[in-house]
Amino acid sequence: MLLSAVNTRTRVATAAYFWVLALITTAAFVPRVAAEPSNSTGISIPNTTNSTNTIVNIGILQPDLASVLGNKTAASVMGGIVAIRMAIDTINAKGVVPGATFRFISENTSPTDPATTIFAATSILSDNVTAVISNISPNMTSVVALLASKFKIPQCSFGYNSLAQKAMFPYLFRTDTSGKLLCDAVLIFVGTQKWPNIVILFNGDSESAHLATYLETKARNSTLFKNIILSQTLYNETNNSTDLGELPESLAYLTGAVMVLIGKPEQQVASLQAAKAHNLIDHNHVFIALGAYEINEIFRSLPNDSRVSVRDFDGLIMVDTPWNLTGLPAYDDFLAEYRTQPNSSFGGRVDPADLSYRQPKAYSCMMMIAYGINQALNNYPNGRSAGLDDLGNIATGVFLKTANMTQLTFNTGWTGPAGFMEVDRNGQSSFISQIWRVNCRVGEFFVLFLYSSGFSVSDALPSPLTRVNFLFAVASRNHQFYFLQNGSAVFFAMHWGNDSNLTIITPPVYFGGSTQAPVFEPIICPNPSYTDPGGVFMVSVAGFWMACSFIVMIAVIWNRNVREIRASRQVDRLVIATIF
Repeated sequence: MLLSAVNTRTRVATAAYFWVLALITTAAFVPRVAAEPSNSTGISIPNTTNSTNTIVNIGILQPDLASVLGNKTAASVMGGIVAIRMAIDTINAKGVVPGATFRFISENTSPTDPATTIFAATSILSDNVTAVISNISPNMTSVVALLASKFKIPQCSFGYNSLAQKAMFPYLFRTDTSGKLLCDAVLIFVGTQKWPNIVILFNGDSESAHLATYLETKARNSTLFKNIILSQTLYNETNNSTDLGELPESLAYLTGAVMVLIGKPEQQVASLQAAKAHNLIDHNHVFIALGAYEINEIFRSLPNDSRVSVRDFDGLIMVDTPWNLTGLPAYDDFLAEYRTQPNSSFGGRVDPADLSYRQPKAYSCMMMIAYGINQALNNYPNGRSAGLDDLGNIATGVFLKTANMTQLTFNTGWTGPAGFMEVDRNGQSSFISQIWRVNCRVGEFFVLFLYSSGFSVSDALPSPLTRVNFLFAVASRNHQFYFLQNGSAVFFAMHWGNDSNLTIITPPVYFGGSTQAPVFEPIICPNPSYTDPGGVFMVSVAGFWMACSFIVMIAVIWNRNVREIRASRQVDRLVIATIF
């Protein structure tokens, strides 16, 4: 189905908002009473380090491992919980919030059942939590955000998401970058290759539709792109397949196109398989996927007998934000501590040496919450002591109303394993990394990302690195581009800062095995000017017949009393009456 404007929701999302409206109406009448925190997941709660400290409960809402789809999601859940536990241990051990001891409580949500998520959120909000770390499902994150905002409870999400109406969630912030930034990076890359034809393939969920509409609008506002097609795919979750609808027929008039895939990783892979069935995996088409790590993980997890089919997609372009910040002290320290965690903590779901499952961002969620609460206490109207007293009686809601911890509360200048953490007024992380080390074919070099204030080259760059050639940039975002080769992602380009900062380290290998970029000719409709020969001819013909019509009109008016012309008036009235 081809669409020019999209505002679709799946049945699950529609049901979610129905439940939200129903429960929010009654939530105001449900008192938040003091209670011992629940722990339905059976995850141990850290003991308090000081019995005289104020207890701060942090709610964790993550999918039940029995209900998640795919090893990637399960690894993100387990890895995130381990990282959050590490953060709480660090907060309590270092006294990040003097006078307070943190612990977390948890409830299971469901990525497919909105009712389960809402009941879990309602339960955890009644457990006197000061903040919530939500699950990695975008739709479920928005459901929880609506409920948490009712009580002015801040919420952090470390999962990839891009909510359509951010103004509805003033207490939600994210440590992952927006999908819109990935879309911007895609357009920059496509523009530098001078590819005029873009096809946007998206799934029907609200998040994918929102990103697809954003990408289409940005492309249409640019003069670089001539032919833009927005197409919704029909994803069948039962057999993990996708129907491209009428898209193959619509591509017949194009010499080639860039196909941008938007959706969950498994949906993008299903779209690739459907495109292969329609013989679209060739040198005349370039497919670009959002989220290299998740998609690469899907390819790596395929059975060995599927590796031949995986190689059929060699040449797929992927874009993602970097997670490996080796060289950044906070990242190195986090990785070293993460590797010391007992294997039983991971439940066999994640490699203790693998940080590609958003663990640094989960850790950053918890640390930003702690530093934000500490900042709110320092700025408390009646003083820090009064703030701690109200924090200890969180059930009254006085602390949450007085502190009013919206997104900007959590900008404290903290740098962690995911880089320098700062959010904008929409709660979106700008993902500013101090040092990002890149290994590529042309050698090893360092990319130094500094925030525009508060850092200097001499302060941020350790002395051993001053002798190394490095690339310096003030950045608010950075992305890495990969191409698929033998079922694995190969880094080839990076984008940072403004629109002009795109560096291609090595030419990617496209479908068919060639490093020569495809050439797509735009289909341009004739639009001659008045000075072109075709334009002169069209104006002459149209002008001649307009003059003839004007002459006939004057003749009719001049001879309006002639019998034949007077008789034609009755015919005219009959025709008009028949029409109307």
